[in-house]
Amino acid sequence: MGMDSQSVATMAAEDGRGTDPNPQFAATRILVADDERPVRDVCVRSLRGLGCKIETAENGEAALALLSRGSFDLVLTDISMPGPLDGVGLCLEVRSRCPSTDVIIMTAYPTLESAIATLKKGAYDYLAKPFTPQALEAVVSRCLEKRSLSTELRREKILRRELEAAYGELQKLERLKDAFLGRLHHELRTPLAVSLMALEISENERNTPEERKKFHGMLNAHLGKLKGILEDLLLYSKMYAQDLRPQNSAVCVPEVIARLAARYSSVWKEKDLKVDISFSDPFPPLQADPGLLETALRHLLLNAIYFNHPGGSISIRGEVSGGHASISFADTGIGMPQEALLNLGEGFYQAAEHLTRQVGGLGLGLAIVRRIAEAHGGLITVRSEEGEGSEFTLALPLASAQT
Repeated sequence: MGMDSQSVATMAAEDGRGTDPNPQFAATRILVADDERPVRDVCVRSLRGLGCKIETAENGEAALALLSRGSFDLVLTDISMPGPLDGVGLCLEVRSRCPSTDVIIMTAYPTLESAIATLKKGAYDYLAKPFTPQALEAVVSRCLEKRSLSTELRREKILRRELEAAYGELQKLERLKDAFLGRLHHELRTPLAVSLMALEISENERNTPEERKKFHGMLNAHLGKLKGILEDLLLYSKMYAQDLRPQNSAVCVPEVIARLAARYSSVWKEKDLKVDISFSDPFPPLQADPGLLETALRHLLLNAIYFNHPGGSISIRGEVSGGHASISFADTGIGMPQEALLNLGEGFYQAAEHLTRQVGGLGLGLAIVRRIAEAHGGLITVRSEEGEGSEFTLALPLASAQT
């Protein structure tokens, strides 16, 4: 408000340029608020060349209503409009409701004090009336280019954070890979060296039959360990390549558990562990891949043995509930801190390197168990507290297992 007809006519007379729309601002929305229709029309025509989407309002209340129905990138408002909400009030409302929206104040009575005051209220710029279309377009273009630059800077910051996170993950994977290769070297070298030594000693003709039998047993044990390592590596490579295809048939889980407990009895007896096995009656046979399921159960049993305290206990429970069969392995071992649980099931990960050095292993066990469970439509869960032991539960759906 406040412009005479001559000033409006001057602005309109200079508005006649035909410019091609700028595709950079095609999605930009501008709201023009002025109580004088000729001024609003001049603004619309002057800014048309920028290619923006422009809406108009005859006062502050109408502008606020439009803002409540949709977002705008820029509000161009007269400082003095009739009604309870003038341009300064509208600027404050915009900054409060839409902090990312810029405001340019127009006034027919420019002073240094009023310019400073409006900028302090949060306006981006200050435009004195009457203005030429070129001046209006220059101010608006500068504002929109600033917004575009700010958006690009934000995107660059986000991209930089994403790159830093990705680089951090890459470094983590490199560390895991290096640790895994070190463990692999150790796990292969030790049984191979013992096997060669046992073979060489067993061939000594001065050994008694009992001594030869002892060394043959040692040889078989360590060759069996090598075989298990190679089988785990091959199985994990298939899982990593998503080439795991279970060949299902009926599996009696209690029999598998009994067989595994007997196979590794020398290991858990050496640690003076108490093993308690209990299955609900009836516990139906599961339709699963016998080899894969036994591999998963073997890793869970060995995990409970190796990470247990001497003189501790292992409780193996099998239950059927809610259409699922669950087999849980609870131990009284070292347990794990909560932060370590987040990484369990990732390939090559073990909760702590010093534990790996104590008990051996490649760190593939739980990753293999998880992928076997997923291949059968099941899952593996864990409850653990550092120093208090852990409980791993393998759950398989009965319905899908029987189809």
